[in-house]
Amino acid sequence: EITPRRSRSKRSSDAAESSKDVENLLQLSPTEPKQALGHREYQMTFNNLETQRQIDLSQIDAEKSYKLLAENYNFYESTSYDSAYYGSKYFCFPNAAPTEKFKLGVDFFESLQDMREYLCAYGLPPRAKHTKISDDDMAELEQWIRSARIKEPYDENATTSDRMKPKEVKNILKGLGYQFSKRFEFYLLPDTSCHKSQVGRDRFEELIDLFNHIARFGLSSSGEGGVFSIAELQRVQLFIANIATNDLTQRIECRDPLPKQAPISLMKTPHV
Repeated sequence: EITPRRSRSKRSSDAAESSKDVENLLQLSPTEPKQALGHREYQMTFNNLETQRQIDLSQIDAEKSYKLLAENYNFYESTSYDSAYYGSKYFCFPNAAPTEKFKLGVDFFESLQDMREYLCAYGLPPRAKHTKISDDDMAELEQWIRSARIKEPYDENATTSDRMKPKEVKNILKGLGYQFSKRFEFYLLPDTSCHKSQVGRDRFEELIDLFNHIARFGLSSSGEGGVFSIAELQRVQLFIANIATNDLTQRIECRDPLPKQAPISLMKTPHV
């Protein structure tokens, strides 16, 4: 079927209207339309992020959380009799042991905090057979794991996080060295070259992917830029932990230990 050809007068009329539309668009956004649109889209994307949970640092209970891990996932504490680690106590994944056959920082850990941070980054293993954990206990365990990157002692005035504004979070992250492209098309971790960056490692094309990375590995800093109070950093970390969408029950396999993090002013970016 052939589309009927429009009359010359009709085509002239349409062309005139199209020309007016372009002229109006240029008048509305003369110099920086794409950057302004990008910023507006960033704000809309940010405001559409939903709170997934409400972490309260005052309710964190390490002793109970470890007990839940032991009872439901078969984590355990063991003294090593292996020559490399002889006499030291370690926290172990199920089916692992503190020997040279397994990997320190991946299969067993020198401290409960080290194991907690690893679980925060890569998630939990499958639950042990014939175990059942209540929703309340699971929420408490998840709260303990997800807050692993928030350094103690906690600021008592920021144990919970209210909804933050797009500009607040952007200013703190940029002050730490995170880079936002001019049109908000992508985001880079501190100390990252755009040309050498890799999507999913240190470059993120979606805002929630950046936030999920921060929720898993903690805040990074270039060591330059703004200085923020413990309360400010704690508040933004809590906010991000509350909106993160990564699923702790879906374990991500990784055979590399986490890099040790320095204090925030000296912290280097983990390229994981």
